[in-house]
Amino acid sequence: MADKVTRNSELERFIDGLEHHKIYRYMRDMYDEVTDLGENYDPEVHDGFVAERASEKYDVTAKEAGDIYTDIEMKIGKFYEDRANKLR
Repeated sequence: MADKVTRNSELERFIDGLEHHKIYRYMRDMYDEVTDLGENYDPEVHDGFVAERASEKYDVTAKEAGDIYTDIEMKIGKFYEDRANKLR
């Protein structure tokens, strides 16, 4: 089982403001758990498994869950990009 992850509080506040943040967090935590914090990540094994669990918990399709996760990951990338640009 994966150790507890320390999260960036500024990023967590950003995520709080996004639609579907609960689905994203559930999936992120499940990925951390089933992949040992990404050490053993295999997209062919884990992506479908995590999306299916999220679909069952949140009453969305597995595709919708995967799309939500991907969309928020893209927004997080933009968040970090914007933050880096502000530091320049």
